[in-house]
Amino acid sequence: MNSRVNIILALSYRACYWTTDTGVQYSKETGWKRQNIQLRAMFYKRLIHSVRNYALIFGQILIPVLFTILACLNFYDPPRVHRLPSLTLDLTHFKGSITPYDINREIDNAQLLASCYEVSVSRHSTPVFINNEPNYSTMDAYLLTIGKKHKHQYNWNYQIGATIVGSNTTLTIIGYYNNEAYHTIAISLSYLGNTLMQCFGNKEYQIETINHPLPKHSVERAIRPIDDAIRIIAANKSLGFTVCVSFGLAILSATFVVFLIKERKSGAKHSQLVSGVRLHNFWLATFLWDFVNYLIPCILIVVVIASFHTDGYWHNAW
Repeated sequence: MNSRVNIILALSYRACYWTTDTGVQYSKETGWKRQNIQLRAMFYKRLIHSVRNYALIFGQILIPVLFTILACLNFYDPPRVHRLPSLTLDLTHFKGSITPYDINREIDNAQLLASCYEVSVSRHSTPVFINNEPNYSTMDAYLLTIGKKHKHQYNWNYQIGATIVGSNTTLTIIGYYNNEAYHTIAISLSYLGNTLMQCFGNKEYQIETINHPLPKHSVERAIRPIDDAIRIIAANKSLGFTVCVSFGLAILSATFVVFLIKERKSGAKHSQLVSGVRLHNFWLATFLWDFVNYLIPCILIVVVIASFHTDGYWHNAW
């Protein structure tokens, strides 16, 4: 059935109208309304493309975030203990400690001092009186023999010792220490002080020696000579962090070309331009969609950096 269509062209500054013999009126949009329709159509097309290529979209979001997480793990410096606990200087830190002692010249005061030393060290170790050992004559001979035969036992069990040298007018007590542990010299002096307290002072009291760490600012002054090495290590970590994050963002930027290549290869871009889509609408829609797609990983990257408290990149760093 043939029908005659009467086309009435009505020109105006906004639209053109076509009316059929059935009274249906069609209009061709112009101006800003037409631009709006074209932009919406371009966005809708990108949405359909993203839904169909969901793997690419997830890759665009996750790859930069994963690279940022790896960079933060490499750059992560867990908080250190700024205030170290105090250390009581005694033999309780060593298991199975053995404390040898001897008397160079046996007189009454030397015997009394040796007994006090035995009482002082017997609380935390096993005292060994070398004068009662038949195979050893002096402290040096005893320690040399133990060191040659049982080197492991020597460094593990023998931490301190003492020799009492007596004369008619004076008494001298000499403390020994094993320098494998840095604080044994202070432990030896602590037990010598307790021995003198027990022997010549009030036996109800004893001396407790405690090593308190230096204040933080003093420690910082003490390690100032190695600051240059620390800066070099920090610079290397910062460079690795920057390269890793930039690499993830570079992969994200490269994926934006996939859609444009498909459009050009399939001829879809040419068909759209021939059909009346303005070139600036095509590129504006592409830019806005890619901008939003780029903004989402950037926000997630900021969240990851803030979560790791990465120095130099979150708010407490400046």
